[in-house]
Amino acid sequence: MTVVVRRPGGPLAGLVTSITYRAGEQPRTSVEKILPSPETGLWVNLNRDAFRSFGWSGDVRQVPGTMVSGPAGRAVVMEFEEGHGHVAVLFALGAASRFLGVPASVLCDDLVPLPELWGASPKRFARTQRLKRVVAGLDGQAGADWAAVAFRHGYADQPHLADEFRELAGVTPTGYLRSRVNGPNHVRFDVRA
Repeated sequence: MTVVVRRPGGPLAGLVTSITYRAGEQPRTSVEKILPSPETGLWVNLNRDAFRSFGWSGDVRQVPGTMVSGPAGRAVVMEFEEGHGHVAVLFALGAASRFLGVPASVLCDDLVPLPELWGASPKRFARTQRLKRVVAGLDGQAGADWAAVAFRHGYADQPHLADEFRELAGVTPTGYLRSRVNGPNHVRFDVRA
């Protein structure tokens, strides 16, 4: 499992405690209890657009793959999927409201979908930026090893890359290579009357 933890310097030093990237070969889905903490965190699931949590009474809750975990006065039970990958930003005490636009008291003991706070742009923005890096790397190439491209750009696997191409660009990766024109961001589109 790859775990990279960065502690920001400069202007973010007093506002963000850490930024953590976790990804890799988790052999199976696990359910883990996360102990209570006074900090607020922003989480992005890189593999699927969902996080699942389990209440003390056994109820299951699913929130989108971009969420905020508020200050917690009790342990939270979370599911981490097989091969999971995520990014977590841990805010310094009292700093989350500067980024999220709501006081921490609104987030206490809750997992709040980020779109409820910011609208739908953060996850889609990250996905489109990654796709942009992929197509820039393919500029001038007639073919590609799609599994290697997926790995190099942080996709879970080749099908994940293909799904992103279809959803965001409306073409398969191979279709993209066959139909691009005028640089990496333009794809031929035939209009049929």
